[in-house]
Amino acid sequence: MRGLSKGELDKVKSAVVLEDLIDTAGKEYAKRNLKYIVHDPEEMLLCYPLLFKTPIVRNGSKVTVGYRPEVWNGW
Repeated sequence: MRGLSKGELDKVKSAVVLEDLIDTAGKEYAKRNLKYIVHDPEEMLLCYPLLFKTPIVRNGSKVTVGYRPEVWNGW
């Protein structure tokens, strides 16, 4: 899986809260024991793209995280 570049992540961060991008229910989150250690969310997302909650859908400056067809239809 290809992650976001630093520039792409900065654009997404301007529209959503950084912590909302992390899939806390995912296997990668559990594998890295991130529930129990202090970590920099941005650094972890850039290093381990499997931590991203998907899909991340962008429409100009608008961004959604997760499956949100009701929002996409409004675009």
